Amino acid sequence: MKVIKKIHNNIALAIDNNNNELIVFGKGVGFKAVPYEITDLNVIERTFYDVDSSLVNQLSEIPEEIFDVSVKIVDLARNRLSKNYNPNTAFTLADHINFAIEREKKNIRISNPLSYDIQLLYEDEYEIGTQSVDFLQKSLSVKLPKEEATNIALHLINAEMKASPDKADIKINTITEKITQIINEDFQLSIEKDTFNYSRFVKHLQYLLKRQESGKIFSSDNSKMFDSIRSQYPEAYNCSLNVKSYLESSEIGMTISNEELLYLIIHINRLCFRETI
Repeated sequence: MKVIKKIHNNIALAIDNNNNELIVFGKGVGFKAVPYEITDLNVIERTFYDVDSSLVNQLSEIPEEIFDVSVKIVDLARNRLSKNYNPNTAFTLADHINFAIEREKKNIRISNPLSYDIQLLYEDEYEIGTQSVDFLQKSLSVKLPKEEATNIALHLINAEMKASPDKADIKINTITEKITQIINEDFQLSIEKDTFNYSRFVKHLQYLLKRQESGKIFSSDNSKMFDSIRSQYPEAYNCSLNVKSYLESSEIGMTISNEELLYLIIHINRLCFRETI
């Protein structure tokens, strides 16, 4: 097995003997100069195949300890719930947790109106989410709000492998394509769809659609935060208004609150400018 790219000291991108790419976890696998051959396979603790190539370049931005916790959460869910998850789940969940920690450090707190529904309809996933929040506090000394249990549960629900796309999948694909077109036109660019930031943006739209279908709308007293982000990122804000107009049109029929708009501004800005909020 040959290591071809360092991600962290203990995480690397490699090629196996069949020329398949995989991500390997193991003590010191990313420490040596690349490329190099791993002669002692006993150093490899975990392997992940079929990880989206768009994720690889962004993984080095996420602290290694968050990966470790994320992998353990997905293992817990897989063993407890007997579910099959997308190969990217541990990595997209790590990104979600990292983003949640960034928001918490900056006192950006947004309630999740789906919390009650998730507790009732997905009791097992919600329990995993609750345990994950406790585990994060013990492992990383990070205290996230209890609402984060809902967000982690939603992440696991959306990551479950499906045999074929359903109507909801087709709808989100159509909406995503239209919103991507709006952003391209507003910023006079062509968004690369094989990037980590785009995958993150699509995941947010999936959450948004689920909330809308359930009749739940984000709404909280975050007016100061909204005004601050709107002033700081005017181009992303103006674009988000165009996205809002589309989503609230008779064709789609959604209702977008300022809370939802805040999230859209954040994701549009990250997508177009690769800045961190």
